[in-house]
Amino acid sequence: MFDELIDPPDDERPWGEDFEGEEVAQGTEGWDTNEGFVPDEREKLKSYMDLVGHRSIAED
Repeated sequence: MFDELIDPPDDERPWGEDFEGEEVAQGTEGWDTNEGFVPDEREKLKSYMDLVGHRSIAED
């Protein structure tokens, strides 16, 4: 009893999906948005901003 782990690792935990429906490993850094999960990867973030982003001029 004393040798058992309190919270044993679960190697069978499912992987999530990003906003494009592609698999994402559990524990991946990123943002949870209305459209889905956006991983902290430059290419994914750029495609997400192309999908929902709006360009603006900072001086305006």
